[in-house]
Amino acid sequence: MDKIPGEKITIIAKEKNEIIGVTRFWKTPFCNNKWLIEGLEVIPSKRRSGVGKSIVEHGISLLHDATDENIFVHISSRNVPSINLHESIGFKKISNGSINSFGDYKEHIDEYLLDLYR
Repeated sequence: MDKIPGEKITIIAKEKNEIIGVTRFWKTPFCNNKWLIEGLEVIPSKRRSGVGKSIVEHGISLLHDATDENIFVHISSRNVPSINLHESIGFKKISNGSINSFGDYKEHIDEYLLDLYR
C-alpha cells in the first residue's frame, strides 16, 4: 500500500467522546503544493450549529501560525451550504471548475481562495 504524498492536518470536533465533525487540510503535490481543505463533514444532528465553521477556522488558525501560504477549497457548485460557510469565513471564488486534489479537472467543482496575507 502506498502512502498518499503531501503534508496533512486533520481537525476533529468531539462532544462527549463522540466525533461530531472532521475536516482535513492537505498540501497536495497534485495541485502545485497548495493547501486544500478537504472532506468537511459534520454529523446531521450537529449541522448548522457552528461545528463545521469552528473546525475550519481552527485549521486556518494552525496554518496561519505555521506557514505564509494561502488556503484553497474546492466546492461543488451545487453545495450551497458549503459555499455559504466558506464565504462567511472569507473565501472568495476564483474559478469556475478546478483541478481536484489528485490533479483531475472537474467542471462542476469551483475553486475558492482564503487570502491570509492581503
